[in-house]
Amino acid sequence: MARPGRVEIVGAGFAGLTAACALAQRGWSVRVHERAERLRTAGAGIYIYENGLRVLEALGAYGDAVAGAPRVHTREVRDHRNRLVAIHRWDGSSRVFSIVRQQVINALAAAASAHGAEILTGSEAIAATPSGELMLADGRRFCADLVLACDGANSRVRDSLKLPIKRRSLADGCIRLLIAKTESERNWQAGTTIEYWSGSRRMLYTPCSLDQIYVALTMLNSDAVAASMP
Repeated sequence: MARPGRVEIVGAGFAGLTAACALAQRGWSVRVHERAERLRTAGAGIYIYENGLRVLEALGAYGDAVAGAPRVHTREVRDHRNRLVAIHRWDGSSRVFSIVRQQVINALAAAASAHGAEILTGSEAIAATPSGELMLADGRRFCADLVLACDGANSRVRDSLKLPIKRRSLADGCIRLLIAKTESERNWQAGTTIEYWSGSRRMLYTPCSLDQIYVALTMLNSDAVAASMP
């Protein structure tokens, strides 16, 4: 790794906060710019497997990230009549957790701050130069040894540098949401997730905290009825 210096990171999502932790641990002076007024994430729940959990451990974010999250041991696939079609079980050597995404973001942010990183909210970056200058929407400029554009698929920082990009539309998409557990679900075996299939439509049912269920409704983009709102 290069000699530690100053790094400006754009975007306080999974990528930006993970980079902030890792670089701050290694002696870099780290500042993270998040354009929103608070740290937040799109989506609902997320599965994190053994390799990702080891990363969280190395960053010092593991304990906060998995607190209260169920460890998954069984995944069932069922048809539209609730008949069991397939089943997969994870053995004890490979961990899988289902977690609320915001909890992971909060854990990474706390770890980054503990390692000395500075996180600025309401700080919107709009461009960078190849020499390492970062420009903000309010006119401020910061010089750095390294600029990381972690501001998503539609990154303004990347586009300002005219870096190559290729986008490809996928065949399907989903609506993701969190719903409160019912009383019976609170007593249900939390380590089991279920994927229901009805033709090309799917519903993923995943307990992801003590109080919440992660639900994903998935359909083909060509399925106009399923993709319509509400």
